[in-house]
Amino acid sequence: MGQAIVESLLGQGASVINLDLQSPEDDRCGRFISCDVTSEEAVATVADLLAHEGVTVDSLVNNVGIYPMGPIEELSLDGWRRIFQLNVESVFLLTKAFVPDMRSREWGRIVNVASNAFHGGVLKNYACYIASKGAVIGYTRALASDLGSYGVTVNAVAPGLVKTKNMEASRPAEWFEEVAAEQAIPRSQMPSDVCSAVTFLLSGQADFITGQTLVVDGGLIRL
Repeated sequence: MGQAIVESLLGQGASVINLDLQSPEDDRCGRFISCDVTSEEAVATVADLLAHEGVTVDSLVNNVGIYPMGPIEELSLDGWRRIFQLNVESVFLLTKAFVPDMRSREWGRIVNVASNAFHGGVLKNYACYIASKGAVIGYTRALASDLGSYGVTVNAVAPGLVKTKNMEASRPAEWFEEVAAEQAIPRSQMPSDVCSAVTFLLSGQADFITGQTLVVDGGLIRL
C-alpha cells in the first residue's frame, strides 16, 4: 500500500520522503530515509534533519503496522506492546514531530491508515490488532479537534483485505475470494484502491473534511 501511495503522489508532482527501516525494493519511492518510526529519538533526528535542510512537510501519511493473529491467551504482554508500539505509538511520534511546523504555517494534512476490522465483521483472533486500529481512529478524531483551527486536517482511511505481496504470501488464497464475495463490489481490493482515497484526503478537494474515517473496502462495512 505504501508503494502505491508513493507512486500516486509522485505522479501528481509531489515530493515524497519515505521513512522505513529497509529501503524499498522499487526505486520509485521518492527520497528514502532509514528510520525506526517507533523510536522517539530516530523520528526527532529525521525531523531535525529536514528542518535543517529547509524541507517543508505539508502532509503526513502514517502507513505502518503489523497484524499478527492468534488466541489472546497465547499473546504475551511484550507481544501486545509491540503491536501497539508499531501501530499506534509510531503515529503519535510522527505527528508530534511534524505537527508543530504545520500549525505554525496554518496548513497541513495528516492521513492515518486504520482498518475496517474495527467497525465490524467477525474477524477472529485479531483482538490486539483491532484494538490498536481503534486507537488510531480515536487519535485521529481527537487530533482533528486540536488542529482544525490551525488549518490542519486529520483523517483516517480504513481498508479491508488488501491484496498486497505480504498478504498474499501470509494468508490463504481463499480468504481473498471469500471476502470479495461478501463485498458490494465483488473483487479483491488492490493497493491502488487505498492510495486513491489517501491522495484525495491530502488534496485541496478535502479542505473541509477532518476527523473522519473513510472506509475503503468495496462496501463490506457500511457506516
